[in-house]
Amino acid sequence: MQKPLFLILILLVFEIFMIILVVPTDWMEDVIRKEQMMGRAFLGESTQLALTSDAERMFNSLMMDTGVYQAVHQFFIPTEEERLASGAMKDLGRSEVFPYAESRVQALAMIVFQVMIRISEIMLWMPYLLVLAVPAIYDGYCQWHINRSSYQYSSPLMHRYGMRGMGLVLLASLMISIVPLPIPPVVVPVAGFCMIAFLGITIKNIQKRI
Repeated sequence: MQKPLFLILILLVFEIFMIILVVPTDWMEDVIRKEQMMGRAFLGESTQLALTSDAERMFNSLMMDTGVYQAVHQFFIPTEEERLASGAMKDLGRSEVFPYAESRVQALAMIVFQVMIRISEIMLWMPYLLVLAVPAIYDGYCQWHINRSSYQYSSPLMHRYGMRGMGLVLLASLMISIVPLPIPPVVVPVAGFCMIAFLGITIKNIQKRI
């Protein structure tokens, strides 16, 4: 189990690294704009505005209020005073390196903001998904209890498929949350429904113990 988790972590870090290095800021702005347009069409204007407001608040709390954005910016891009104090090297990288570094810092900020928007969408759907998860868990438990009482067969294969299905949905959700493409809002409830279905299958086929 530790090896797949390690590989997943490597994939996520590699994806973030490639986005920061390659994806232009104009592309990220266009992705955010298109995603919000789809959100307004699917959820309504007021709901999408509330999601954006929540995302901005989380972004400010994480990046601005803590000074993370300023620290990252100062780490890669010297101030005017630092540049002048460097003497003969004051113009080194001024026209190419530092503008590129600044665009990458902005791209990082846009990635974080995009993730905050998608987290807000998950939080919006969470109460509804929990309402659906409770009967699914209860039904799975009842089916398991019936199988246990009647000595019916609980499939270890279905149990494993349920566990792997939940893992795949979780992995796909993590990868999609940072992908620089406009994601339709319907993806969140669909992923939630799939997770609930796999959870019910897993509980139903828990192996009986004597």
